[in-house]
Amino acid sequence: MFKKLFKRKEKNNIEPEKPSQNETSLIDLIEESKTKKSRFSKKQKILIAVTSICLALIIAVGAFAFSLFYVKKDYETVASFSNMPEPVQIETTGGVTKSIDDYDITIDFKASYTLVGKVVETYYYFPYKMINKLSRFDFGMAWGAMSDDTYEDYISYKNNGNRFLTYKYKNSLVDILGSKEAVVNSISNNHMIHANNRVLKLLRNVRVGDHIKIEGYLSYVSYKSDHSYGDWNSSLSRTDHGDGACEIIYVTNITWLKSK
Repeated sequence: MFKKLFKRKEKNNIEPEKPSQNETSLIDLIEESKTKKSRFSKKQKILIAVTSICLALIIAVGAFAFSLFYVKKDYETVASFSNMPEPVQIETTGGVTKSIDDYDITIDFKASYTLVGKVVETYYYFPYKMINKLSRFDFGMAWGAMSDDTYEDYISYKNNGNRFLTYKYKNSLVDILGSKEAVVNSISNNHMIHANNRVLKLLRNVRVGDHIKIEGYLSYVSYKSDHSYGDWNSSLSRTDHGDGACEIIYVTNITWLKSK
């Protein structure tokens, strides 16, 4: 009896067998697999979070761009883009006032103005100062024979951001049109002052090569603040050239033209 109990006690004190080397390797592989699976899951979560943020940013940027550029355009059909009529100006009075930054601005209308032609150059001025906030775009415009796409290979245009439009043309263009005046008196650089936010959106949608009708007023601009003052006057002639020959247009509407 005593021997039997002692033998049972010995059995109870037997240590469990240690796993073999192969079993240990298998256990390690399983644990490693679990760890990798857990890490991959975290990477997936990070990737999903980053993707969601990127999509949200893309949507936000898209919505912002839509708010800046989208506007319903008006279209008008014309017989042809060739020999578009000269700009029409009619003497008038009136004006508006604006406040930009710490400047008080007066815009005096000198003539109502309708300009029908081809857009040959555009330049956007980043609005970091008052004058650029007032007039964010310059448009180079051509009318008469110069609005015809036939002659676009005979002349090139450039605005370097200094409020001037320069152009170079081949002598053969003068031969075709009959005079130098037929070329240079059918081109103008125009400083565009938007009347409201809708017009600003219209201006943003204008592209080189478009044929458009611009309506508004040729204007004299005066401005003053506690530290500065000045004026900026539009040309009232289509035959002047050089400094001061640009038109300053207070734009009230733009219509895109289509030919039959």
